[in-house]
Amino acid sequence: MAVIGAAAGQAVINEVLFSETTAWTCPMNCRAIVTVIGGGGAGGASYAPSVGHCILTGGGGAGGVAKSLLTLSSGTSYTATVGAGGASVSGQTIGGNGGNSTFGVTGATVLMTANYGSGGAKAANNQLDSCAGGAGGAATTDGNIFNAAGGAGGAAACTAGSFSGYHLGAGGGGSAGIFGLGYRGGNATLSGGGYQKTACGGGAGVGGEGGDADAQDSSGNNLQVTAIGGTMFGKGWSPSSTTHKYAGTTTEAYQEPGVANYDYTFRGLYGQYSDDGGTYTDIVWNLMQGQGNSIFDGLIGSSWNATITNGRFAAGPGAGGQGYSYPSSYKQANVMGGLFGGAGGGATAATSGSITYGGQGSFGAGGGGASAYYATAPYSVSGSGGSGLVVISIVEYL
Repeated sequence: MAVIGAAAGQAVINEVLFSETTAWTCPMNCRAIVTVIGGGGAGGASYAPSVGHCILTGGGGAGGVAKSLLTLSSGTSYTATVGAGGASVSGQTIGGNGGNSTFGVTGATVLMTANYGSGGAKAANNQLDSCAGGAGGAATTDGNIFNAAGGAGGAAACTAGSFSGYHLGAGGGGSAGIFGLGYRGGNATLSGGGYQKTACGGGAGVGGEGGDADAQDSSGNNLQVTAIGGTMFGKGWSPSSTTHKYAGTTTEAYQEPGVANYDYTFRGLYGQYSDDGGTYTDIVWNLMQGQGNSIFDGLIGSSWNATITNGRFAAGPGAGGQGYSYPSSYKQANVMGGLFGGAGGGATAATSGSITYGGQGSFGAGGGGASAYYATAPYSVSGSGGSGLVVISIVEYL
């Protein structure tokens, strides 16, 4: 439990966050906005030990959200039950489901429930195939302000191809509807002929879907196409390409403060900086978090991007993670979502070596799928779903 203080005169006087199940005794009579978020589902995991396969995974669905204005009584014990995030899986496995979150009087009435998000599906076949992202948690009727379904995980599909090679697709995780509408994770589509292609969808943001990735190549040149996450400001960058297209190597993803925009579309303020320095040990810190009196303030971070001088910015608050080809370490922060963001999907084509990872979702958000072509173990590990959250935002003392 964490308590965030606030200055007098602000809309939120005090805020109490429950990231694990807790019985809390209210210290004063008050009115509070209570937000209950269900746990997000994990992405699916899939692999194939030989070429000639579609290897596909869906992203995890986000948990539902219930929001109410309640009068809470001094000395009364309330229990916040926080649903776990869906468990990460490996090999060829459907992603784990999240858990329901609830809020109510201890030992008595449950006042609010937010349903869990489901895990993403998986597929590995030697013909055209597809798999769905996990379903978002269904909206309940418990909230007297709003009830929102969670965003679904991104799907993956191979609609054309040659099966003398491999076809890898991984969907991104959905986001919980903390402002009343959940958004789906980015889809991954392999729509060209040819072979040896990867497509990875981005994670959903708090105000937009994850970017969709579509690998359209027909010549079989080890094509990689990856999307970036959604933000408060809308859907993430969605490349459809017959050539390599991924953030960090194309002008569509570049922006550097104070210089020309290089065809960059605004997707939010910078949130975090990461630089692996060639060691896969990311250095990450906040630059423009923008947090106010509430955890729901300042969710205006950018999706992952790189500058022309190779500075790398991980997803900021409210933004989804980047889809990523060859995510060979769980330390690569750009695949993970920012605060409340869904995670990006990951896909790797290599006969042996490091595990392929999907990103982990933030609170209530879905994890990214993980798809691998490996001849031997290790194979793939999906991103886990984000745990649920219960937030009591006190707005008036009585």
